[in-house]
Amino acid sequence: MREIVWGRYHRLSGLKSLMDAPPEYKLRELKATLDELPNRDVVLVGDSGQHDPEVYSETARRFPGQIRRIFIRDVTGEGPESPRYQKDFQGLPRELWQVFRDPADIRDAIPN
Repeated sequence: MREIVWGRYHRLSGLKSLMDAPPEYKLRELKATLDELPNRDVVLVGDSGQHDPEVYSETARRFPGQIRRIFIRDVTGEGPESPRYQKDFQGLPRELWQVFRDPADIRDAIPN
């Protein structure tokens, strides 16, 4: 992700609308973006307030070779062992996803 020139990709310029979108729209737009960037590794960062865990886990299943990490900021107080996360990320490697509260918790976890 560090190598992407953000303005170059029209899909990425609408990130604000993607953040507020329903899950079906997020999945569709992430799929289209990843299809356009097949040789790019991606780190997904979201929060637990809406559907990011569900959307990102499904995206990781559809694009296992491109999704390097998933970070979910815990704004709902559920914690990483909650039934929600266990269901969402079932079958995905535990080292692929991380639930965090403080951004400092993931500072050193973002892959190069």
